[in-house]
Amino acid sequence: MQFIGLTSALLISEHPELYLMLFYLGRQIGGILVSYLAGVVADRYSRRRTMILSELASGFALSSLIFIDHPVFIVGIAFFLGITYTFFDVSFRASIPSMFGEERISEINTLLVRLGAIMSIIGFAAGGLISAFSSYKYLIMFDSAIYLGSALILLKVHWKEQTNPMQTDQPKLTVSHVLKSGIYRFLLAIGFVYPLAAASYQYALPLLASVKEHGDLYNGLMWSTVAAGSFLCSLILKKQFVNEKRYIVSLLLFAVFVSIAFIYELAPVTFLILLLAGAAEAMVQVCHYTLL
Repeated sequence: MQFIGLTSALLISEHPELYLMLFYLGRQIGGILVSYLAGVVADRYSRRRTMILSELASGFALSSLIFIDHPVFIVGIAFFLGITYTFFDVSFRASIPSMFGEERISEINTLLVRLGAIMSIIGFAAGGLISAFSSYKYLIMFDSAIYLGSALILLKVHWKEQTNPMQTDQPKLTVSHVLKSGIYRFLLAIGFVYPLAAASYQYALPLLASVKEHGDLYNGLMWSTVAAGSFLCSLILKKQFVNEKRYIVSLLLFAVFVSIAFIYELAPVTFLILLLAGAAEAMVQVCHYTLL
């Protein structure tokens, strides 16, 4: 919901295209800057504690937008949320084998896509409706409460953690060592290019919706459609699906569907294409995290 709320706030600013660009750049740059550090923290310290602190920081940072809604401040919060999301996501993904077992990684990644899609279908549609006919600040309040609630749940949930404290006699894992692995080189290359493609349509969809009356509602419905595509695809994905070749095919399909979605003005066919784009994106996510 925060996504709909924040893009809604930026679209009514004096220079919406500029601030939307800075919003996405800020979030991506924040994540990139701490990505290596997030991996080190997840490897050497309590992942559960890292996740709790990340959720608390996200909740308090987001709630500040209830009182300050200047576009520059929103961009700054997006940068900070990019940092906290990266710490949370890296620690969470690294915890999946400990929580559920190595043999269930593909199954769990598919389930996560499915659950995320269900929440997004409801959240984006509700967010668009609320933002169109009320105030986007209600969305900010709701998401802030979700972050804080998530932290409280994590305080009560425990699992066996495996950390690797730094030892002087351990060989240092450097970037050059990582790059010797073909699969890591492949995933790093895709991990660099794919976010650029994803960010481009995340940037463009709110602008496409803004030309319509009640643009926030259309924005929410378009993102709900993407999520519906991800959900439907997650129902048919199997463990045997995941390999490098199918990962590349998924990326190509995603690129094609996203490109076609912007050939026409907003129309019923746009929603069908976004449904297919969401399905391809689900395949990309499951393949990426399972191979990783």
